[in-house]
Amino acid sequence: MHDRGRACGRRQGVRSGAGEGKALATAGTAKETEEIATQINTIAQHQPKHVTRCGEVSASIGEVSEVATAIAARGRKQAAATQGNRCQREGLSQSPLSNSFL
Repeated sequence: MHDRGRACGRRQGVRSGAGEGKALATAGTAKETEEIATQINTIAQHQPKHVTRCGEVSASIGEVSEVATAIAARGRKQAAATQGNRCQREGLSQSPLSNSFL
């Protein structure tokens, strides 16, 4: 009978140990869940600012692209004018193929 009592005590000890482990795991999970929720809230609060800034950067890139396109067009126009002036000075006719190397 005495052996049975010890066996029951061991089983009871295992059960209480498992219960304590489960309680610790649940407490750890709850803390981690709270930390994740805090991080998500922080990201959500800052997201509108980042979206706005991305839009501003995109608009700036568009403006730079427009300026670069205008400069390239002026460069092509200047090159064509220079080529035309050179042809006039040298007495050459300007053909559509004369600008093919530009």
